[in-house]
Amino acid sequence: MKKFILKIYKDVIAVVVLMILTGVLAYGFMDMENFDLAYPMSYDGGDGMSYLVNAVMLMEGNTTMETDRLGAPYGYAGYDFYASSLHGFDNLVLKIIVQFTDEPAVAVNMMFLLLFPMIALFAYFVLRQMGIRPWISVGGALTFTFMPYLFVRGMNHFVLACYYFIPVSILYCLWVYQDDNFFCLNKNFFKNWKNYFAILLSVCIANNGIAYYAFFTCFFLVVTGIVKALREKKWCYFGKACALIVLVAGFMVAALIPNVIYISKNGVNKEGFVRTLDGVETYSLKIAQLFMPLNSHGSSTIQAVIDGYNDTMPLVNENYMAFLGVMGCIGFLILLVVLFLRKMGDDKPYKVHLEILSLLNIAGILLATIGGFGSLFGLFITDMIRCYNRISIFIAFISIAAVCILLNVLCDRILASEKFNGVVRNCIYAGTIAVSSVAMLWGIWFQYPGMCFDYTNFREYYKSDKEFVERIEASLPTGAMIYQLPYHEYPEGGAVNEMNDYDLWIGYIHSKDLRWSYGGVVGREADNWLSGIDNSNVPEMLKTVKEKGFAGIYIDRRAYYEEEIGELENDLEKELGMEPLISNNGALSFFYIK
Repeated sequence: MKKFILKIYKDVIAVVVLMILTGVLAYGFMDMENFDLAYPMSYDGGDGMSYLVNAVMLMEGNTTMETDRLGAPYGYAGYDFYASSLHGFDNLVLKIIVQFTDEPAVAVNMMFLLLFPMIALFAYFVLRQMGIRPWISVGGALTFTFMPYLFVRGMNHFVLACYYFIPVSILYCLWVYQDDNFFCLNKNFFKNWKNYFAILLSVCIANNGIAYYAFFTCFFLVVTGIVKALREKKWCYFGKACALIVLVAGFMVAALIPNVIYISKNGVNKEGFVRTLDGVETYSLKIAQLFMPLNSHGSSTIQAVIDGYNDTMPLVNENYMAFLGVMGCIGFLILLVVLFLRKMGDDKPYKVHLEILSLLNIAGILLATIGGFGSLFGLFITDMIRCYNRISIFIAFISIAAVCILLNVLCDRILASEKFNGVVRNCIYAGTIAVSSVAMLWGIWFQYPGMCFDYTNFREYYKSDKEFVERIEASLPTGAMIYQLPYHEYPEGGAVNEMNDYDLWIGYIHSKDLRWSYGGVVGREADNWLSGIDNSNVPEMLKTVKEKGFAGIYIDRRAYYEEEIGELENDLEKELGMEPLISNNGALSFFYIK
């Protein structure tokens, strides 16, 4: 027991420090002083609304793929979107959280806040597995946790902000390259803890990152397996990599079985999820953006560079989120130098690590950059993997790990130096720790994108919407159907005037048993019925929806110009003989159908 304590006490202390620093930094960067857990961090009608919807679905059942409370009267089934089935780990976490709260905003907020410690812990574990000192691993883990990628993806790309397993993907590659006993299919297979770890985490990788992170993991494993097999002239190494790929791919296929069954029964929906080949290059990686800060921190020179690039260069889109941070940029350049060294020397672990990291780094660039191998993959195999810029978070961890490795080597040499006596060596080492720690913290500050969190505005809109929907629900029978205006295609229908793409989810989010017309997938029965109604002919519209059993008309007034909403509500008043209910913020109105 004593030996065990002596073995782990440094890691225990390091993890405690890591969690404290993670909490402090998250509190500061997320402006938590003005945040209220009861109200959503994001509530702007964007993609982030989908997680509030997921929370409600998981409160009502065990799936986020179907509900009869959307797409009324036919219901919602999301099986056309394969990506929706490939973030099951995130939904599992959310399902656990909703057992302790019946407020979707609280559940989603808690899940987002959990990202910080989860990413930090996985990154720390992997860096320690690489033999890096605890304090350096803490610095590297913090740097990776607070990448600008997390903040700018935020709630709208929450499934991508959940990048906790990316360090594990790189660890797989290091083990394949360095550990001959790892995933060796022999009689000792189940005696190696790494194999159990790989199987368990492969399930998680397959169900994380809506296919992107699993795809990039498999790509890096292919590169690792081929390089190791060629260098050792033994194809068993490529076999190991392929075995891991089959494992990840197998778990992905298993997750997609419900989608396949649904589509086999209902036919392929060509309208439901449209992707085009040009998107492969439009959303590719740009090397320049790996070095392009998102925040000038008051420097007019840096701001001029940022503005000059973003305003002048073509194809600037979500790929602007790729900045590696100071530490990542240094590591990236170091790995390019390592790549061009003819021989690293002996087989010391750190040299082997730098060698494979340099190969993974350049392979990632060749795959993802505009006009790279990703474009050929899209041309000849599939264009469903289109946003290759998302590999930047893999490159970030690879680059950060390289800096941590070299800093660890520097510390080894300081402590092993015979030029100084013990006291001087310890002073130099302590100075190295102090300087490095300050530099890492400064780097974390500099890479922060300077987000502005509109908590107050979101809170007021959320409160108004909640009060309005609950007032409607209290006056209607259980299971009543509500017809929503305007008709809006789902998904990716786009903003209409001041109504954002997914604002029509408001009714579902704030109700317990009402059924809402929005949410029928385009190309399926629910949307076909909705899109066929002429909403400009109010008498005919009312006749149609009344015959279907709808109990009310819900209007998002932000979708209409002032004259349009006035005319629509006047026509409804004449036909129904009543004035509408209006939400406190004036954004929504409602008419009862009698």
